[in-house]
Amino acid sequence: MGRNGPRNNGCNDPVWTGGDRSYRLILEYSKGNTATTSMASYAESINKYYNPFGIFFEINIIESPCTTCLEPYDPNWWQDLNKNGSKDIGESYSMFSHPYSDCIYGRITENGAFDASGQGNYFSHGFWSIEGAQIIIHELGHALGLSHTFNQFKENDHEVVNETSSCSCNCLEKADLICDTPSDPYKSWFEYPDEHEVLAWNSAMFDETNEIIKNSNDKVDLCGTNWKEINDHFSVFNNHMSYHGPLNGTFTKGQEYMMKKLNENKPWQIITGTGSGIMSIPRGVIDEPTTYSESKIINSDMEIKSTLIIKNANLFFNGATKIVMKSGGKLILDNAKILTNTEGSCFAPNGKWKGI
Repeated sequence: MGRNGPRNNGCNDPVWTGGDRSYRLILEYSKGNTATTSMASYAESINKYYNPFGIFFEINIIESPCTTCLEPYDPNWWQDLNKNGSKDIGESYSMFSHPYSDCIYGRITENGAFDASGQGNYFSHGFWSIEGAQIIIHELGHALGLSHTFNQFKENDHEVVNETSSCSCNCLEKADLICDTPSDPYKSWFEYPDEHEVLAWNSAMFDETNEIIKNSNDKVDLCGTNWKEINDHFSVFNNHMSYHGPLNGTFTKGQEYMMKKLNENKPWQIITGTGSGIMSIPRGVIDEPTTYSESKIINSDMEIKSTLIIKNANLFFNGATKIVMKSGGKLILDNAKILTNTEGSCFAPNGKWKGI
């Protein structure tokens, strides 16, 4: 996707040669506002769109203990942003803190604020998002280090079209610092506080329905090239990190490199093995013979009414939970362990469990 392959001027992205990467991810949602099945669906969508680029996750889904305690973000963030020079949130705003030092943290809220629907930040390795797979995937991209494709776009300061001009490319210094994502002449309120100016520019520039850069006012880039000359309109509209609302969005190889490079050897990287997808079990009742051959996270009391075999794997119990053995229940550990971690862990974020 994006620009059509390597170019002769040397303005190309590095190529990732290190193979797949896996990360720990915790998704927290407000109890009572969001169904557990919806959270599982969002987690599956994360895997669907990240796995093809060799990015895997071990995902723990937890309920917040209350329905109102998950606020989207600090209400003063916009003022803080302006103090930092009105840069892209993904680069300038140090988002809310969270206690999970060894995982990427996602907060799923019922409502947005200030007309925003989400926010992600690499420096706090976290994000918040309203419900919706498309938004969650976008904000997780920010948490992994990606900027918007239109990052810091201004009429007099931007990534140039380049493909059809003799002007030197600047894709490694402008926008998202990635070359195989095409130039995106999208004006945002990050750079332009006048809402009317933003709406007028974008409505004249883009045909969102047909995914075409129409550029009705024949605007040109810094090199004098008409914005319509971007040779891959599809990628402009269908990148996960754009604001064009991709229905079947994608990432690029350059974005893959950026995410893997920025998160190499971070505490949330799983050094051995591949992320096994959704690890958590929000409700645990074993009422028929069951074998777990992959590690699982237990987020509620587990009732064992039949035989449960844990083979070559571990059970990580969240805090304030326990195993309840019922009549006919049997627990067999075959090269397996029952573990808890300390406060702040992705696997057991609320501390030690209560035992059997």
